[in-house]
Amino acid sequence: MADVPWQVVRIVGTVLLLGPPVAFYVYRDRKRRDESRPLAWALGLGVLGIAGLFLYLHLRGDFTGPERGDTD
Repeated sequence: MADVPWQVVRIVGTVLLLGPPVAFYVYRDRKRRDESRPLAWALGLGVLGIAGLFLYLHLRGDFTGPERGDTD
């Protein structure tokens, strides 16, 4: 095997392990909310792994559910 630094192997492994679930979540959420470009968002944030998930949740900005007593 070539002399590949273990940090590179660790980063690539992490992206391959965490990227697909994050991409799936982002894609499904954007489709459900009927927002634009769900596949582009999913691929872009899936590459970042868990950091992409936190970034997406921050950009989405909808941390709270409906308030109790809402009649909507």
